[in-house]
Amino acid sequence: MVRTETPATYEEASELLRACSEDRAAVRFTGARTKTGWGNPVDADVEVSSRGLTAILEHNAADLTAVVQAGVRLADLQAELGDAGQMFSIDPPAPDATVGG
Repeated sequence: MVRTETPATYEEASELLRACSEDRAAVRFTGARTKTGWGNPVDADVEVSSRGLTAILEHNAADLTAVVQAGVRLADLQAELGDAGQMFSIDPPAPDATVGG
């Protein structure tokens, strides 16, 4: 059975991955799980979800750049950028799709 972990900080994610490495556990990363069947899904001991990493850390409209965490929903990023007359180049394939999914 796969154990799912949802770190809320980079430090928690780092500690989790360190522990998985020490235990030689196979790890799979997921976002909102909207497309988990795509590609060649990997069997894993631990599934690391990015759903706890949801911050838009910085949006510099003048430079057309943004720094976001992997769990940010694409729809939320589109809304943030839209406020500045900008857009993210990918339309969300599903309502809950995330940047890092």
